[in-house]
Amino acid sequence: MLGVLGCSATFCAEATSGRDSFLKSLREHCEAREGAAHAALSEEQEIQKDLMISLPTTKPICGPQSQRFGRVKSKKDGHIEHLGIDIRTKAGKKVVAAGAGKVLSVGCAKSEAQGKRHDDCNQIVVTHGNGLITIYSGYAKALAKPSQIVCRDEAVAESAEGDLHFEVRVNDVPVDPMTYILETF
Repeated sequence: MLGVLGCSATFCAEATSGRDSFLKSLREHCEAREGAAHAALSEEQEIQKDLMISLPTTKPICGPQSQRFGRVKSKKDGHIEHLGIDIRTKAGKKVVAAGAGKVLSVGCAKSEAQGKRHDDCNQIVVTHGNGLITIYSGYAKALAKPSQIVCRDEAVAESAEGDLHFEVRVNDVPVDPMTYILETF
């Protein structure tokens, strides 16, 4: 299966134990960070709010989409499966978390795509609970640290000149990030 090696076990463990407390801790962290005082909500409303905070609904950086998700033409290999989207950017812009989550890894990650192994030493992986992760590649400087809790729109990296690669995976299966993104700019 395509994926970032070593992540699947984390998702399985997270899904079976502590999922609600994980999402609650994300909400509490982000509310404290923003200094938000919220009215009492029903338990069901609290759970829905926790899920909404963690969904990756914003683009990680402002800029036009330069490569779409799915089967794309490649000069070198004919057609390839592009596992995320690429967003054109200028150097030095803030790359933000698309939703609240916990940083799983920063830096080098081994991955497999198109039957070829790749070492990407420029990758941030964030878990959002419920088997949902986002991957940010092609940045210039990481700002986030492993195990750090991040809120939606919190800076996790600084961009490099060119394209930022952004992936969303559900249970380690790549899905089109544009199905999650609500905001466009």
